[in-house]
Amino acid sequence: MLATTEGSQIAALCAEDFDWDLLLDDPSFLLACERPTERAGLAAALESLRMLVGFADHTGRTGLVTIRDFLPHLLFARSPEIEPPQQNSSCIATPCSIASNGSRS
Repeated sequence: MLATTEGSQIAALCAEDFDWDLLLDDPSFLLACERPTERAGLAAALESLRMLVGFADHTGRTGLVTIRDFLPHLLFARSPEIEPPQQNSSCIATPCSIASNGSRS
C-alpha cells in the first residue's frame, strides 16, 4: 500500500486483494473504494474518491460508501453548468416514484 495524508483523510493506492476488513470493523471510519484503475486513470479516480468522501462525510455517513451512493451528487459536481434541483423538486425520478406512478418518463 502507498498512502499519504490529506488533512483528516488518507489517500492510498493498494493491490486489488488488499484486506479492508480491519478498517471496516471500526464504525468510525468512512471508506470509499474505486474499481481497479489503470495508471492513466489514477488522477481522475482519486478526484472522484475525494468528492465521494466529501459528500459522504457531509451527510455523516461512515463505513463503506460507493459511487452509486452519491451518483447524483457526483454528476452535478462534474457538470457545473447544470444547477442541481431543489430538495422538493420532482425532476429526479426515484425507484419509489417510478413504481408509484407506473411511468418511466
